[in-house]
Amino acid sequence: MGARGELAELAREGTVVARKVGRGTANIVRGPAMSRTHAVLAVEAGIEVARNQIATADLVGAVGMGSGAVVSCAAIAAVFTGRPPADLVGPMSIGQNRRSAVVALVEQALAVNTVDRRDGFDVLAKVAGFEIGGLAGLIIGAAAHRKPVIIDGFAAAAAARIAVSLEPFVRDYLFCTQADGEPGQIALIEQIRRPGLVAYPLNSGTGAGAVLGMQVVEAAAAMLEGSTLCTGSEE
Repeated sequence: MGARGELAELAREGTVVARKVGRGTANIVRGPAMSRTHAVLAVEAGIEVARNQIATADLVGAVGMGSGAVVSCAAIAAVFTGRPPADLVGPMSIGQNRRSAVVALVEQALAVNTVDRRDGFDVLAKVAGFEIGGLAGLIIGAAAHRKPVIIDGFAAAAAARIAVSLEPFVRDYLFCTQADGEPGQIALIEQIRRPGLVAYPLNSGTGAGAVLGMQVVEAAAAMLEGSTLCTGSEE
């Protein structure tokens, strides 16, 4: 979606789904990440992916892999919560030695960009990335087809918060995992008002939370399917 390289061969092989919006976003410490038009295109691309893939899925995982988007995610969390970046950047994704540098970058991005927290597209255009817009679209598309979505990772939580801002109905279809020690992710989950499904002391960005969360949801569904409700009284 936002990769600088060409993935046409991998797309032809079916290894990846290519929905390129642009060759990377701009530097948010110097100005907006993208135009509003590109923000809309990123969300629409995610909706299209959901529409094309959803027929074979009962449950969708939205996962933020790695730590490359931590500056954007922390900026999104700061915009929506109104809290200072220092409260939202933890050491789990980036390590303690890089934390102060990341906080400074987020502060600079928010100083350069005036973001309207009431407008999800403005948040996306000013401080997010194409992948976050795509995830937001995937979440909206899955919810539109009444498919539950497991939210795992900082980027996925940021995308979910943007998705809820754009289409509040999606909140009812979200199940959030919660990575211990990642304050920005936890703050976004609190904003979404969906409690953490599982808390796991693992390094974020692995997708493990989504896998664990799917097992919990599937087990709960199996229990409901196999349960019988008995009523009555004993004399």
